[in-house]
This record gives sequence, C-alpha cells and structure tokens, in this order.
Amino acid sequence: MKISIVLVSPKGAANVGGVARLMANFGYQDLRIVEPRCDLNGDEARMMSLRAYSIIESAKIFTELSTAIEDKNFVLGFSAIEVGAQRPVISLSDLAGEADLKNVEQTSLALVFGREDHGLHKEELRLCDRHVVIPTAEAYESLNLCSAVGIVLYQIFGLLNSDQARSFIRSEGDPLPRKLDEEIFFEGLQALLEHIGFLNLKTSKHLLLDLRDMYHRSNIRSRELRILFGIIADLEHQLNKKFFRS
Repeated sequence: MKISIVLVSPKGAANVGGVARLMANFGYQDLRIVEPRCDLNGDEARMMSLRAYSIIESAKIFTELSTAIEDKNFVLGFSAIEVGAQRPVISLSDLAGEADLKNVEQTSLALVFGREDHGLHKEELRLCDRHVVIPTAEAYESLNLCSAVGIVLYQIFGLLNSDQARSFIRSEGDPLPRKLDEEIFFEGLQALLEHIGFLNLKTSKHLLLDLRDMYHRSNIRSRELRILFGIIADLEHQLNKKFFRS
C-alpha cells in the first residue's frame, strides 16, 4: 500500500521534524506539506528529525490540499474539531473495519493532519473520505501534532503488519477512484448543470456541496465513476458541448 502523510499548514518546525522521525520509525517516506508556516530548512526541523531529515528534504510542497491528494484514492482526515457530519466520523479504533485499508494492492492512502491551532477546516474535511477522531479524555481533548501522528502511524502499522491483519488483507475488488478523477468528474458535472440551467448564482455552491456529500456517502468505486463519466460524455455528444477538461 502506498501511504502518504500530509501536513496542512504546520507552524512548528520542531513538529515537522518530529513527524519525519516518526515516519522513519514506521518505514514511511512520502511526506507532503500544504502551505507550511515554518522554516523547514532551519535548525529546529533538523534537530528534531535527527537522521530522518532526508524525509523533509524530499517532501513535496503544495499550495492547497486538493492537489496534494489528487493521486490518492482513500483519504483519512484527522481532526479533533467537529465541523458537522459532511463525512463519516469514525474513531481511530474503527479503522480495522475499513475494507479499503485491507485492499493493500489497490489502495493509495493519504493520512491528513490539520494545523496545530485550528485543525482541518470544513472544506478540507470535505476532501477526505473519513473524518477520524482519536479518543482522548474530555478534560483535555487536543493532541500535539507529533503525538497524533505517532498514534496513527502505530495503529496503521499494526493493522497492516500483524499476523491477524495479514489474514484479512485482500487484493480483489474494484478500487476507489483517484481524487483527481473525482475532481474532473465534478468539474464536468458542474459545467453540465450550469449549461442546462439547473444551477444558479444563489444555490450553486450549496447544491454542489450537497452533491459531493451524496457522492462520498455512496462509496463510489472506479468502475461506477467510469459509468458516470460515460453518461456525461454521451450528453456532451448529444448537446454538442464540451463539459470535461481537455
């Protein structure tokens, strides 16, 4: 399974260094950072990462979360801050029941962690397939970024490497589509709905968000998305209008 750790706008270089060290501990190398607010080349990051600084050196930097995860097909967003029920909210312990985590050959996984001070925004959690909460005592719910990453990587590592986990791992079935393909589909769908007059300036934003939520609740697979692409492609031909990007 290809696993990427995505940090959204971290402000502490020491935290990024600590995350890199944790990634090395569990054998993960792909670090992606969205709009960092700290010096990734400074002494703090180097000191905290120790021999894992090469992970920071090779980290990919992005300006927005959507492009950081566009090659992924299963995205878990970790945030203690509740922002509504746009995505299924599960506990960290529930990950063992996620079928796509067991499909190691076809799942490309992103673990997304929010800002130290504000977590993930509602719009960012909408890009995730699951909103995962790490259970803590109610009196002090907020976890340090490094602590949260360490707990999650330990859980994922255990799920994928224990003897019990291996008995559940499978590789059959239709995989989830890439996030990039989903975005291309929604761009085409929006263009179609605007063309036929279904969307207007007052309702378009909310309707499109509702459609995205419906889509994610349906757990659409790659083959099913290709069918939806085919429907819009046929309408392109019938209406003599281009809806998908070239």
